Amino acid sequence: ILFIVIENYEKPTDLPLVTVVILTSNRREELRCTLNKILHELDYPGTRLELIVCDNASTDRTVEMLGEDFPSVTWIRLPKNLGIQGWNHGLAAGNGEYFLLLDDDGHIEGDTLKKAIGILEKNEDAGILSFDVLDPLTRFSYTRFFPYGIFSFRLRRSGNKPLVEAIGGYDPNIFLYSHEPEFVIRAVKAGFRHLARPDLTSYHRKDPSNPGEITDFKLYHEHFSCYYTYFKHLHSRLFLKFLALSILVCLKETATLSRRGRRLNL
Repeated sequence: ILFIVIENYEKPTDLPLVTVVILTSNRREELRCTLNKILHELDYPGTRLELIVCDNASTDRTVEMLGEDFPSVTWIRLPKNLGIQGWNHGLAAGNGEYFLLLDDDGHIEGDTLKKAIGILEKNEDAGILSFDVLDPLTRFSYTRFFPYGIFSFRLRRSGNKPLVEAIGGYDPNIFLYSHEPEFVIRAVKAGFRHLARPDLTSYHRKDPSNPGEITDFKLYHEHFSCYYTYFKHLHSRLFLKFLALSILVCLKETATLSRRGRRLNL
C-alpha cells in the first residue's frame, strides 16, 4: 500500500526529491515489477527519485536480485520480519522532501505523483492525501470497502513540521492490519488534515477474487490490531466517529442480507 510524506524544504525551481520506500518480504518478482514501474513508467524524472527497499528478512534471493538488476536502489535488510514497522527504517534513512511508501505489489502511474504534490502544495494544512485503490486488471475498487478514506495509497504532507517527526512512524505494536487508521487518527489529532481524492488512482496488483489463504496468523493479527487501535484511541472523538460509521455500514449490510433471505453470520 502506498504513501507519501513531505519534509520541510525551501521550494525549488524544479520538482522536489521524492523518496520511494518499498516494503517487501519474499515477493521478489512483485518487487521487480514495482521497481520497473516506478523507474520506467512513472512520469517523474528519475534524478528526483530516491528508491529504498526495506526487506523483511526475505529468503528468496531478493537482495541478490536488487544487486544484479537495480544497483541504484538502496536496500535495508532487516534481521527479522518486523511487519509494518519495517517502513519506519526507510523513513529514517530517506532524504526526500516527499516520501512515497509502497507495498511490493502496489504502484502509481503517469502524472499521479505530480498531481498529488500539486494538491498538497495548495493545501498547506493537509497531512494525508488518500487515493482510490484499484486492481489494474479488473478495475475492482478496494476503497469501496473502506469508506472512511483510510485504506488507500496516500500522500502525506508535513506543513510547518514533518509529519513523522510530529507523530512518529507506524506503531511498533502493530505487525499487520489496522496500521493505516491508527496512523491517520494520530495525524489528525496532531492537527494534520486528511484529504480524500478518489480522482487520483493507485493500483494494488492483487486479484480480488483470490484473497489468499486465511490462516490463524492473519486472523490473530487482524483482530489484535483492530481492537488495539480501538482501545488506544477510545477517548478520541475520532474513534467515536469511526465507530458510528462502522455501525452504519454493518446495519446496511445486515439489511441487504435480510432482504436476500440469507442467514447472518453473527
